[in-house]
Amino acid sequence: MNAIKILFPIIVFFTFFSCQESAIILPLVEIEEPLSISEIFGQSANRSFIGSVIDENEIPVINANIKIGNSTTTTDRRGIFIIKDAEVYERFAYIKVTKPGFINSSRSLVPVSGINRVTIMMLNMLPSASVNSGVEETVSLLNGTSITLQGQYEYENGTAYSGAVDVILHHLTPSDRNMFNKMPGMLLGANIEDEARVLQSYGMLAVELRGSTGKKLQIAQGSTAEIKMQLDPILLAVAPETIKLWHFDENKGYWLEDGMAKLEGDFYIGTVKHFSFWNCDADFPTVNLCVNVKNSDGNPVANQLIKLSFTGYPYSRSGYTNNDGEVCGLVPSNETISLKAYNSTICENSIIHEQSIGPFSEDTDINITIPLSTDVIAEQVVGVFNNCAGDVVTDGYVLLKYDNTTFIETVTDGNFEINLVRCEEQNSFSIEGIDYDTGQTTGEINYTFTTPLTDLGAISSCNAVSEFVQYSIDDQEQEFFYTDIYSDFNPIDDNVDGKPLLNIFVGDDGGGTCFNLRLVLNELPYIGSYTNTSGVGSTVGFWMAECISMAEGNNNVLLNVTSLGNVGKHIDINFAGDYEDTSGNAHTITGVIHVIR
Repeated sequence: MNAIKILFPIIVFFTFFSCQESAIILPLVEIEEPLSISEIFGQSANRSFIGSVIDENEIPVINANIKIGNSTTTTDRRGIFIIKDAEVYERFAYIKVTKPGFINSSRSLVPVSGINRVTIMMLNMLPSASVNSGVEETVSLLNGTSITLQGQYEYENGTAYSGAVDVILHHLTPSDRNMFNKMPGMLLGANIEDEARVLQSYGMLAVELRGSTGKKLQIAQGSTAEIKMQLDPILLAVAPETIKLWHFDENKGYWLEDGMAKLEGDFYIGTVKHFSFWNCDADFPTVNLCVNVKNSDGNPVANQLIKLSFTGYPYSRSGYTNNDGEVCGLVPSNETISLKAYNSTICENSIIHEQSIGPFSEDTDINITIPLSTDVIAEQVVGVFNNCAGDVVTDGYVLLKYDNTTFIETVTDGNFEINLVRCEEQNSFSIEGIDYDTGQTTGEINYTFTTPLTDLGAISSCNAVSEFVQYSIDDQEQEFFYTDIYSDFNPIDDNVDGKPLLNIFVGDDGGGTCFNLRLVLNELPYIGSYTNTSGVGSTVGFWMAECISMAEGNNNVLLNVTSLGNVGKHIDINFAGDYEDTSGNAHTITGVIHVIR
């Protein structure tokens, strides 16, 4: 499957970072009273969000749980979520993302009054190694990054744990182009004085410990662990001899200063008392910077890639302008900044504008003008999105795909507008509208640009839902899937000793699915009741541990096959009962499958 980049055509907030401590430009204006972390948040506010959740292979994560304030939802089959009017702060919003099989993910941002857009990349929970309690052991990655554990562990409630421990370890480096999609929150922290600081990362570790039943563990109280983090070679020349350690607080949504690390060779080494995300960072007082971009005709430039870099630090930070040509983020105060504008991420990436800005001692808006380019063409695509009854869609979104890049725009009153830049040699694109209310789509429709404005008129979501999979766990909200469903039936399958085998799954059957049923059937006529079986062997029965995290065997779920039609006809199944998940927790489940063979 080709990875598709999701590019949101409105504002993407980003945190910029400054140089290493020894290279700081002296401030022109002293900040006498640094702001506390709570002072920068402002008052309570209601804001709306749309986001894309993907895995490390840039494949959409389906059915991920999203929480913003007290508002919750799940991602759809494209990994997209929408939450409207969530209660956040004027200058701080915290988005939490969870799904079994992945480390908890999040994003923090400064929300605007319009739609706020984010991309979050979830990290897998595959163990790097297994260790045993009572024994000091070191777990290492291929680049030498490691953690050394003393061997004392406890559950999160403080109860002592004894047994095997799975260690999940990820190393995030600034040279990774996806680092800021993978990391939690944003690079905003509170130092030990509770002052707001913008952070400059030299690397991060994500660490989780799991017991034999899958339950989360921590280092036992009074015990410690050593973390050893390799630096990118390019950072060695600017890395300070000692650097602050920061851990991410999942409850607060920002980083907290928590110790020091020392540079030994090309590794930072420090001691920690618990595990979460750990970060080696220089830190600086912060101000908010907004860059307003116009072309030489005075028109706002949307989806313009802007990169900022700082003296002595080799990695830049970037963001895209919104439809008003604006992009904002936190930057270190009193720093001189190099600003560069690039023609496109789709076309060949060349610099079309460059200038030095700052230093800034307070929140600032600046205006820049970039020249028109014959190599890159600005496009505006507009239209009206209706449902099959001819009424405007009030809860949906539109996807525009161009040259392996996907732009997304929410639809609340039927109207949509997408601005982008394109290359001269590529003039075709496709559009698909998705209506949340009806579960219908327009299907993917191909178009050609009519530069500079392409008016699509009205598009309608009239594709009937011909098949679906839905289920509910513990009487919670229904999980409903109606596209990307695959079913395969073989009446004589050699993989199960010649028995009939039915497979039904949603999406990519490579570990990223949201539903996966494997059913070894009785002989003709196949219809009847089946119970949960252990593993994926040849025993008659079903298995759907993946995605639902249902433990294998010893469960009381009954699955009823009521119809198994010919090719092109429907397979109908229902199931219900109680089960234990892989962590030993009890659940109930009900579900219906109506798919085409």
